[in-house]
Amino acid sequence: MGKFRYSEEEFAFLEKSDVPYAIYQFINKRVITVVLSQGFIDLFGYSDMDRRDVYDLMDNNMYRDTHPDDMAALGNAAYRFATEGENYDVIYRSMRDGQYRIIHAYGRHIFKENGVRLAFVWYTDQGEYVDNAVRIRNKEDRVQDILADQLKERSCTNRMEHDYLTGLPTMTYFFDLAEAGCREIREKGKVPAILYMDFVGMKAFNQKFGMEGGDRFLKIFSDRIIELFSHENCSRFSADHFCVFTDAENAKEKAEILIAENEEKEKGRYMPLRIGIFTYEDESISISGACDRAKIACDSRRHNYKSMIYPFDRGMLTEIEKKQYIIENLDRVIREHQIEVYYQPIIRTANGKVCCEETLSRWNDPEKGCLSPEIFIPTLEETNSSYKLDLYVLENVLQKLKVQADNGLFIVPQSINLSRSDFYSCDIVEEIRRRVDEAGIERNKIVIEITESALVDDVEYMTREIKRFKNLGFTVWMDDYGSGYSSPALLQEIPFDLIKIDMLFVRQLEEEERSRIIVTEIARMAMALGMDTIAEGVETKAQADFLKDIGCTMLQGYYFCRPVSLEQLLERYRTNQQIGFENPAEAGYYAQLGRINLYNLSMEDSEDESLKNYFDTWPMIIVECKDDHLSVVRCNETFKGFIRKNFPTSYGKTDFEVHDYLNRAGTYSLNAVIRCAKDGVRAIIDDRTPDGKTIQLLIRRAAINPVTGVTAVIVVVLSATEGTEEKNALTYNYIARALSEDYIFLYFINLDTGEFTEYSPNGANRDVSIERRGKDFFKESYEVAKNMIYKEDLETFLQEFTREKIEHGLRENGSFTLTYRNMMDGKPVYVNMKIVKTRGYGNNVILGINNVDAQMRQQQALERIREEKMSFARIAALSGEIMAIYSVDPKTDSYLQFDSSEEYDTVGIVTQGEDFYGQTRINGQNVIFPDDQEVFFERFTKENILRDIRANGMFTISYRLMIQGRPLHMLLKAILLHENGEDKIIIGVINVDDEVRRKEEYAMKLSAMKAEANKDELTGVKRKIAYQNLEAQLNRQIEEENDLKFAVVVFDINELKRINDTLGHQAGDRYIMDGCEMICRTFKRSPVFRMGGDEFAVVAQGEDYDNIDILMGMIAKLNHEHHLENQVVVAAGMARHQPGENVADVFRKADRRMYENKRALKSEM
Repeated sequence: MGKFRYSEEEFAFLEKSDVPYAIYQFINKRVITVVLSQGFIDLFGYSDMDRRDVYDLMDNNMYRDTHPDDMAALGNAAYRFATEGENYDVIYRSMRDGQYRIIHAYGRHIFKENGVRLAFVWYTDQGEYVDNAVRIRNKEDRVQDILADQLKERSCTNRMEHDYLTGLPTMTYFFDLAEAGCREIREKGKVPAILYMDFVGMKAFNQKFGMEGGDRFLKIFSDRIIELFSHENCSRFSADHFCVFTDAENAKEKAEILIAENEEKEKGRYMPLRIGIFTYEDESISISGACDRAKIACDSRRHNYKSMIYPFDRGMLTEIEKKQYIIENLDRVIREHQIEVYYQPIIRTANGKVCCEETLSRWNDPEKGCLSPEIFIPTLEETNSSYKLDLYVLENVLQKLKVQADNGLFIVPQSINLSRSDFYSCDIVEEIRRRVDEAGIERNKIVIEITESALVDDVEYMTREIKRFKNLGFTVWMDDYGSGYSSPALLQEIPFDLIKIDMLFVRQLEEEERSRIIVTEIARMAMALGMDTIAEGVETKAQADFLKDIGCTMLQGYYFCRPVSLEQLLERYRTNQQIGFENPAEAGYYAQLGRINLYNLSMEDSEDESLKNYFDTWPMIIVECKDDHLSVVRCNETFKGFIRKNFPTSYGKTDFEVHDYLNRAGTYSLNAVIRCAKDGVRAIIDDRTPDGKTIQLLIRRAAINPVTGVTAVIVVVLSATEGTEEKNALTYNYIARALSEDYIFLYFINLDTGEFTEYSPNGANRDVSIERRGKDFFKESYEVAKNMIYKEDLETFLQEFTREKIEHGLRENGSFTLTYRNMMDGKPVYVNMKIVKTRGYGNNVILGINNVDAQMRQQQALERIREEKMSFARIAALSGEIMAIYSVDPKTDSYLQFDSSEEYDTVGIVTQGEDFYGQTRINGQNVIFPDDQEVFFERFTKENILRDIRANGMFTISYRLMIQGRPLHMLLKAILLHENGEDKIIIGVINVDDEVRRKEEYAMKLSAMKAEANKDELTGVKRKIAYQNLEAQLNRQIEEENDLKFAVVVFDINELKRINDTLGHQAGDRYIMDGCEMICRTFKRSPVFRMGGDEFAVVAQGEDYDNIDILMGMIAKLNHEHHLENQVVVAAGMARHQPGENVADVFRKADRRMYENKRALKSEM
């Protein structure tokens, strides 16, 4: 609940009243002052104080002037008034002008139109209080006599009271008991000691377990200290604060017992316990002073969240004096600008520029010297005065931004740290908004930093305030993540834009493996939640390099720059010592690059043993590409080692020109990077190192700079294997890539599970790229076959193409082949399917389908025209659009061009000669497409041609020919004919460009059709058929691994029929899409299926399975919010897989629980 605010007119009217009254509000068990009248200020003698200071006094020390004996009664009455609704009718004494006055206060509750309850309290002055011992009674002051007697009697009564909850003596009574008890301890020759005890996080505990749970916790603790110290030695001063007196010998021993027992409490109900100990040697110190010293010791480490014992020392009194000085002089030093604002740059990891600055305060006092922020900031927080400092800092920041702009410097966001007390002391959101708008500064240039410890005491209230900032356009960061509570649940509830990793972890990065893992996971979690990260306290290059590699977006610390004043900042620019501010227009681009974690690649798990260590990852690098120029942005240590070993001449280089590497190792990879930068298509390629190793690279585009047009590309080295002894020998993968051009379809299939990956051959780049993945290859193939395969061949295909016959062929022959006809462009075309087994783990195969229609028809034609003329035999041996025919003597290599097309003549090839293969190499350098020349010349040799003809009856090779300035796909075929008693090699060059392009287009359409078949048209999620495929896969896995970890969640959208009936089916469709979006947004890492109508299902594995209870809680919370806001409500039921169950069993359990939830939701509505 936020603080109630009257309108400006109402507020001014109420404040001007001469009637002494005050209006209060009870928020989070605190009395907050809403209005004080002028009559109230006059009555209590506050006329010489600033009105704001009076409000501060009432909020933070309301009973400052109240008689000590009246405080308990006044507090009890106020508490009953606030919590039980009783009338407020009390008489007490208040000090004014050095004398106690008798005050009568009467109050009642009023309710505003929005349901907010306020307390309206009137005050009357009944005259001066005089003790009976000195007061002369007479008739004129009879009323005062009665009032004074009542006060005296109540004082005595209250002094004998015990705490209502624990039964322990109250503070006043305890002072009497302790004074006498300590005297008795001294009489026994021992030294007394005072213990002051305080639990950390009591407010959060009460919010979690309720006031009743908190009271029960305190009662149990009070019973335990009674056992250790006796009843009369203990007191509950207030809330969770306890005080004990005992002898010094027992004090530390029993305090350690309490600490040890507290540490053993169950995790969810644990709170750190602080104990301050004062050894009470000086008898001149009063008992209340002794208790104060124990409390000072207890509070000396307020920001330490561990259970500890703190002995009192005299230096603590000095700290108290400093704190008092700070409180009394804050307004003066702000007015005289003795607090100077400094700015520490925050560096973007992707560009090394200053992208933000954090504001810090330095108190330069003429009397005390430089006061540490570690002293004055906690002091201001404790006294609810920190808002004054924070608003002062904001005003300095706004002025600094104007000066910066006037000096022609880029403006980057400035972060300001806010204290929790700021939100209770004033409307800090409105105060900041007003100042920023009046200064004419964009709101997104001011960043609000809030420490995680500031949130836990009242998460709900702080969440609302943070959302107010966000809705107004301010950015909000969580500071010091990891320093205290570090609950990921906070990040889930509160919409932070960024989290700052506490410097405690950063300092340990170079020594502690655990710290590196923790920081990596924090960065990864932040990325998954769409948040940036800053690492504080970076002091070494090693720390900075590691944090860059794991995707930490920004860095801050002395390694880059110490905090500087505005004057120092401008001087750095004047003397050219600056780091440099980031161009705001490029911020989004560099933010994307910074979030890339070079120790994490989103791919399937590798079975390579070398990758099992947490940081033994793939070599990864980010480069920027402009035209044919590449420059390194950053890379991980693994990549540096890879380059040092395999490309030593390039190690340490940061800039590369592609044309410098022509015909050298790495050319192909550099070209592939440039190509990816231009077309944005992800690619997996093979290449070779200078020493013959085969490397496999993953290349994908990351982002494009909107200002410079530069493109960032990520390159990952997936594998590196030793090559053959002959460095120039072709690798298997390299040959496979070249041969893949001739295939219409390529698949990688797991015969055990049916899972498959479809690859798209890319003839232009001699690459293959992943087209899509699927779950049941054979089921999908049978469905597609019905429409694709020529009807006369369909029955034979279905009989032969079975898992059993494929496995038999692989066992017997090492491969499985099948020739049949596909329907292409309405015509039957012969294709050949070939399946071969892969090496390595798993029962995996590669399936390729290529077009053999030309070969099949050629064989048929040869049989028909065997007896026809020799010239017809030559032409009939070739098919397609013939560009040229050559006759070559296999002994002498002399050749003659028999025929050629007009297009072919334009390339200027010699028509006859003595060295066919040598002349082909010379001609080819000018007319064969450059990317195809290397493979063509390696393959097109006399030895290869004759070997293939002897083995297969024909030699074929595909390549591209430059004709009239554009590359056309050609198919070269060669056969051996016996003519007139001698052998001749007949070579034909065939234009297959149209056919290749038709195949590519067809493959793309087919792939799109397959993808669309599994997609629900309305919601875009998967259909029921996809769920059934996954169900079959999981059931197979269950047979192998009975204890498979997964859960099924079934959903049903409530009230859909009512929406359809009342608002129409279009509204119903929107309602379904809203429900689907709610499910997808919650289960981000799991597949979502629309089972039909308003029913959906999710199969949760991995991270979603581990967090399934949290995710179901999120669904329940959304349902509650949506019900209140009249939005979509989705019934949900979840069931985990148990040994012995199949997927259908789990689904039935989840479905049953969904209907139970549906009934419960309806009853709530």
